[in-house]
Amino acid sequence: MLSRKKQLAVWLIWLAIWPTVMILLFNYEFVNASFRLSDLLVFIILTSMVAYLPITINKTPIFLINSVSLATFLIFGLFGEIIITQLAVMSVIVRLKITRTEHYRIPLNLLLFLGVSIVSAFVYYSLAPFTSKQFVILDQNILQLFAYVFTSFVANQVMLYYVKRYYYKIKAPLLNEGFYFSLLSISYTLPTGILIVYLHQIFGPAGVLMMSVQIVAISIAIKLYYKSKKTTENLQNVNQIAQKLTGHLSREGVVDTYLNMLPERFAIETMMLYDIVDQDKLQLIHFYKNGKIMQTSQELIEMKELTIVERVFKREKLLYYDKAKQWKHYLLPELQNQGESLVAMPIKRNQQITAILIIVDNKRYTFDESLLSTFTVLNSYFGIALENSKYYENMRADSQTDHLTNLPNLRSFENFIRDYQEKLETSINLTLNCSLLMIDIDHFKYVNDQYGHESGNEVLIQIADLMHLFFDDMGEVFRYGGEEFLVFLPNYSHESSVNVAESFRKLVEQNEFTSHNYMVENHPTISLDLTVSIGVASYPKETEDINALIRLADRAMYLGAKRSGRNKVGVYQQ
Repeated sequence: MLSRKKQLAVWLIWLAIWPTVMILLFNYEFVNASFRLSDLLVFIILTSMVAYLPITINKTPIFLINSVSLATFLIFGLFGEIIITQLAVMSVIVRLKITRTEHYRIPLNLLLFLGVSIVSAFVYYSLAPFTSKQFVILDQNILQLFAYVFTSFVANQVMLYYVKRYYYKIKAPLLNEGFYFSLLSISYTLPTGILIVYLHQIFGPAGVLMMSVQIVAISIAIKLYYKSKKTTENLQNVNQIAQKLTGHLSREGVVDTYLNMLPERFAIETMMLYDIVDQDKLQLIHFYKNGKIMQTSQELIEMKELTIVERVFKREKLLYYDKAKQWKHYLLPELQNQGESLVAMPIKRNQQITAILIIVDNKRYTFDESLLSTFTVLNSYFGIALENSKYYENMRADSQTDHLTNLPNLRSFENFIRDYQEKLETSINLTLNCSLLMIDIDHFKYVNDQYGHESGNEVLIQIADLMHLFFDDMGEVFRYGGEEFLVFLPNYSHESSVNVAESFRKLVEQNEFTSHNYMVENHPTISLDLTVSIGVASYPKETEDINALIRLADRAMYLGAKRSGRNKVGVYQQ
């Protein structure tokens, strides 16, 4: 979107240049006064037909007007060619259905094509004294014709490049797909333009209409080719996104992958994801605009306040609008003045709509049938990926949880310590203190042998519950295996960790545990007095390798606590 100053400047420049140039050309330039109005009308019809079939390449509309412009220039002169070309530009602009905020494109494009016409004619006439009469076709020198067509191509590409780069501030390369397409079209422009002139000389307006069939057919064929190419690109993007979503991802990973790849692959300008809460409330959890993640509110919104979202939720199908006035009366606070075209899509998980994705584009009529179909397929993949993430998270939790105590197991501890190590490597404070406690239940084998393994399991559950309550605000508790547990204390010095371990040892010693004697009939309730031995190892005081903590804590427990009579806290001794 251009600033109002730039838009006003374009209109003022056009008002100053365009009428003046047209008046001067009408009175003094190369105008062939012998042409008939019916001839000109036929060319206007042909131009309108070609302009109705613009080919969009890299978001730039291109239409095959060059051959018609060449023929018009040779038959009617520069003034007639400008009239035809300017009408074609207006036809394309009307076809593209620009918005009120894009009206500046009218004078801008008229000026660009006016400049191309004048420069091309100037080169054509400047070469007249230097060309030989040997290479002539239809009374026209071939060198002049080629110079006209090539100059038109170069002038158009250079002007378009500088307008994009210095006026729109778009860093688009000069040698892009549109450049090569226009360069290739020179081989079509020259012979077609000459053929139109020939048919006009032989058959008059009927000859031009005969040629229009070929030009329109070629325009349709090229348009269909690029439409097919765009569809293929969309499918390739779908495949790439789907491959990323098929990995072992959590729900957050699936959402992040999908929302990050969508704007990258489909040049999306504005995108919002509303999470549905309790079937009647929504929360905006993702807001993307022009390459940036915008801040979102944690506030819940009543669904009735968002009519578009409510309609999608109730209909359970995609909705789209071609222009803002079709949906501006719907109350969408975040979408006010965000763009023109809009598509809102339901995201399903377990056959239930769990979120609504809204995409907005600044241009009208952006979402054609092909793109809407692509988004529908993508959302299906997204929903399947969300469903798979649920099973993945359950499997991951299942594989990293001890089913007896519901504590994280040794595998979970290994993942935890790896992540913590990465945190240390990226931390500014490289000497971040932490400690590991290894806790072992004393004489646990006696409980199993005397009262049965079921009794031992009841003891393990009670110890785990006690540890969970005691260490809840201090650190992370894990079941190491058997009767051994691990406690990771982040930001605890060695001395503080020893004090915490001593406090827990006393708590166990003073606590009364109850179980059952499964070795006799009726399993009577029994009371048990338990103690624990604890080993303490700290980073970085005792080791510079955080992965060595488990080995050092184990050694501290056996040498400093078990061998010293149990019911003690042992520390690592180097």
